[in-house]
Amino acid sequence: GALDDRYQLGPRVRLVAQIGAALLLTLGGGVVITSLGDVLGGGPLNLGAGAVPFTLLAVVGLINAFNLVDGIDGLAGGVALIALGSLLPFLPAGSALFLVLVGAMAALVPYLVCNLDLGPGRCKVFLGDAGSMLLGYLIVWGLIEASQAPDGLAPVTALWLVAIPLMDTLAVMGRRLRQGRHPFSA
Repeated sequence: GALDDRYQLGPRVRLVAQIGAALLLTLGGGVVITSLGDVLGGGPLNLGAGAVPFTLLAVVGLINAFNLVDGIDGLAGGVALIALGSLLPFLPAGSALFLVLVGAMAALVPYLVCNLDLGPGRCKVFLGDAGSMLLGYLIVWGLIEASQAPDGLAPVTALWLVAIPLMDTLAVMGRRLRQGRHPFSA
């Protein structure tokens, strides 16, 4: 994300980097979506051999969703703050992920104060690709950990926590396709 902010990397380079980050989380860290929960009412829907590819798609998709929703001052940060705050009760307090997410929330507060003109002075802070993609990455990591834990967050609830960025991404891609443009074009 930081390199993209500096050098305006193309969509293919960004996608390769995002897939690399998703592979690191999934294969390197063992963070995998193995079950979608009881979405159809007939018991848990386990992904089996499709777990890793589905997880990679989810990670890359959510990274991009937060990057795309970062068009209005404070929107990505506000949605991220709500999602992160909703995740914390479902994660083990004191775990490394819990502490990282608390740190991200603490960083979002002054960012939102500036971008929503809530402070004494006038300031704007640019989240950029580095910030928005990091938020997406941290949130999807937390969502997977919380939704795959026994007695954790229901997977469908995890989707609701990020519904705004996901719906926005689908709408943007749909508009681009209707206009005859590539769905990943700027």
